[in-house]
Amino acid sequence: MLFRSVSDPNFNFTVPVATVPKHQGAVFLSYELLKGTLNGLRIGGSVVSVGNYTFVRSLRNVNRFGQLYSGAHTLVGLNVSYLAETGWAQGLEISLSANNIFDKKVFVSKEDHPGFAITRENPRTYVLGLRYKIK
Repeated sequence: MLFRSVSDPNFNFTVPVATVPKHQGAVFLSYELLKGTLNGLRIGGSVVSVGNYTFVRSLRNVNRFGQLYSGAHTLVGLNVSYLAETGWAQGLEISLSANNIFDKKVFVSKEDHPGFAITRENPRTYVLGLRYKIK
């Protein structure tokens, strides 16, 4: 069962569950070359879109401080990898990924009090990977 709101008979209102977005969607695409000199090259990307979510998770604090809605964002990522299938480097895979490429500032709630617990998610990051498969 999916709960979308929190209620309590002591309060005459409900609040959405904290940090659960109202809407969220993602698309991940990749294209791999299977023939030719660039055989083993894979190029991909991602787009993740999230609707507004709430930061304050308890009815008591919403009653005291009010509700804070924020966080709607779209993050874009890119990746490329190459797996050598023949030659002297056979089994070597090199990959590079870039996440949040436009360095979108996204904040989330980690605690119950909005004044002390809003933190920033990861900024733009790059990851370089090397992998070697021994046969």
